[in-house]
Amino acid sequence: MSRLRAQSTHWEVTCSFQTNSVDIYRDYARASFKEFDVLDFVGVKVCKKMEYINIRGQQCTQCTVGWFAKLNQWALHIDGPASTTCQFKPGKDAVFTEDSFGHYWATNKKFRCTTSPDATTNYWFGGYS
Repeated sequence: MSRLRAQSTHWEVTCSFQTNSVDIYRDYARASFKEFDVLDFVGVKVCKKMEYINIRGQQCTQCTVGWFAKLNQWALHIDGPASTTCQFKPGKDAVFTEDSFGHYWATNKKFRCTTSPDATTNYWFGGYS
């Protein structure tokens, strides 16, 4: 993963890429490694700058989003309602402590990464201009 990061400028995350591809950028996030290195991140409710994010149709560009990751405990994820101190807001369809793009303790059937047991969360590293 570190070798891929060294050759990449950006990362993206989306849901069930094998069936949805990156259609209309719904349930999708993108940031530069310069602004947010997902491989080294550990923190709780840390506002990180995203180039674009969309969760259940709620979206923003060039905004901050609250991310969580705890070594050996929580995979990288967004805890929507707990992240409201950042610019991105979870929207009216959010469920209590809804998790997105990783650690899925509280799920929302309207978020494509948690629509079913077969749903997946997919990360991409590469160049983007």
